[in-house]
Amino acid sequence: PDSAAVLWRRILGILGDVNNIQSPKIHAKVFGYLYELWYKLAKIRDNLAISLDNQSSPSPPVLIPPLRMFASWLFKATMLPNEYKEGKLQAYRLMCAMMTRRQDVLPNSDFLVHFYLVMHLGLTSEDQDILNTIIRHCPPRFFSLGLPGFSMLVGDFIT
Repeated sequence: PDSAAVLWRRILGILGDVNNIQSPKIHAKVFGYLYELWYKLAKIRDNLAISLDNQSSPSPPVLIPPLRMFASWLFKATMLPNEYKEGKLQAYRLMCAMMTRRQDVLPNSDFLVHFYLVMHLGLTSEDQDILNTIIRHCPPRFFSLGLPGFSMLVGDFIT
């Protein structure tokens, strides 16, 4: 598992910043693939808590999949020009998926500040597609997670 974690980080490091991709279509495809990859990692994480005999609770895993590893790319993608709209929509979708699941480790305050800012800008955006994507992929469960400062977005969601 240690080797797999190191290999994983190296592969992502080789990719560099995916927001530097010049073609909006390829950029959107990359973010679509990142969503699929994240979804598979989330499934792996969910299955780590299943015991072999279904009678006992396994001990917490030592290594868990890095479900928020793509966050910096997502934050940056939401600030790209409108020609990257499909990639931006995929980034919003993935951010909502990341934050509406049970958190193994509470996000740090810098992460939450960026996330709330990006969500605020998306919810107050004039672009109806961005607004629809956030509303569709950020279910009410987000508010029941009780993340620090989540109530700042209540007004934006209501509006």
